[in-house]
Amino acid sequence: MRRLLLALPLLAGLVAPPAAQAFPDRPISFVTGYAPGGSTDIAARILAERLGANLGNDARVVVENRPGAAGIVASEWLKRQAPDGHTIMLVESSSHAIAPAALVGGTRYDPVADYSHLGIIGTAPLILVVNKDFPARTAPEVLERLRSAPPETFAYATSGVGAIVHLAPEMLALDLKTRFVHVPYRSGGQMLTAIFQGEGQFGIAVLASAAAVGHMD
Repeated sequence: MRRLLLALPLLAGLVAPPAAQAFPDRPISFVTGYAPGGSTDIAARILAERLGANLGNDARVVVENRPGAAGIVASEWLKRQAPDGHTIMLVESSSHAIAPAALVGGTRYDPVADYSHLGIIGTAPLILVVNKDFPARTAPEVLERLRSAPPETFAYATSGVGAIVHLAPEMLALDLKTRFVHVPYRSGGQMLTAIFQGEGQFGIAVLASAAAVGHMD
């Protein structure tokens, strides 16, 4: 299960001027840490459209893709932006829960102290997907093939190192007492396209991304 929440640079300590300008006074940058086509990008575009409509005053909310390291690159960039409310990021558990705890030395940002969090907007279920040439069709058959094959026989695709879809197959490998080959991409869309085209044999994907790409039997 993956969680999505909205965050922006820390606003604590800001004092509104006596004659505050109308907000927003320029386009709002709505950042996502993944390339176009994945579930996070799709969610960001839907939210950006709704946010612009709700703000009124001809507000423009522009989605900005800053892919890299499963959202870490974008999170580091967000920390350096002016805390004026004009930069928002759709973050997820990969960059704000898994990476700070799992990476040696942590991250160059504190996922709690360095941002103002607006709230959790939803959760996303995960699904096991395989390409059409995988030598099994049902979930029990797939797990048995993964378990019984020699280590590193099968390669799985992900949307990036440290993403929840990277952690999940590694947890599966531990449970099956085997090892897989990791093939990272830059978005959930690229990851799923690679699997369906045979570049990766399987993966654990966000259900919304898999449904959007299609090719699901």
